[in-house]
Amino acid sequence: ARAGGRSRWNGVDPIYLVKNAELMKTLVDFYGFDPNTFKIDVQLAARTPDDQRPKRLYFCSKGVAELLKADAEEKLKIVCAGVKCFERQDKDADIPCQYRLAQEGLQVTLPNLTKQKVVIKLSEYAALLEHRAMPFRSDETDTATRVFCPQSIASLIAANQGCCVVLPDMATAEEANLPAASASTAEDLAIVCWLGKATVSLMVSKPDAALLMDRIGVDRSKAYAKPNPMQVKRDEETAAQAEDAPAADATKDADAK
Repeated sequence: ARAGGRSRWNGVDPIYLVKNAELMKTLVDFYGFDPNTFKIDVQLAARTPDDQRPKRLYFCSKGVAELLKADAEEKLKIVCAGVKCFERQDKDADIPCQYRLAQEGLQVTLPNLTKQKVVIKLSEYAALLEHRAMPFRSDETDTATRVFCPQSIASLIAANQGCCVVLPDMATAEEANLPAASASTAEDLAIVCWLGKATVSLMVSKPDAALLMDRIGVDRSKAYAKPNPMQVKRDEETAAQAEDAPAADATKDADAK
């Protein structure tokens, strides 16, 4: 870049092929990609050099990758290339992979994904779209047991913390009383989520979540009247703390005497 922040590409940033072997190994190990079929080692690109930890990573066609490779002097002004498949997520340094999947790139990444796939019941999927974050701990005294079934909890726990793809079990459409969902496949309804130690959170925009709810036939005018399980959990914890407070105060008074 020139002095004053002006680029020699006149506002069009260059596109670089990603060559960082460590970064690509992290993606392969975390998401279970097969580098023989999903060529991220030769078809992944970014707007900034990979030694600067690019914010977004794009998967481009083989032809575009070859064109970028041939443009050694960076004379091409490429406005856009490829599909955004990964985005850097710096919220938790303990997560082994700092790049989350991009919702718009799932058509490219999902068929190649062998890890970080979570399957839940369709009714749970609809609730997640509505509330955007829900607990999944399997403790029998936890509110989460009233949200996710044991099979869904096991699927959530089996995945590593960090980014995952949540898919609805379409065999539970009739049970969920959402017959409209049968017009879609689980892959059509796949959503990118963030898996914490005890909570799964939606990483899809609210408008996109609303469209998915409409697609499976959720009546949103009724859906949003349901209590948020996360808020229910917080209310229960607050109530428990309030009950414990008088007992603690009584103990202090007794000790003082």
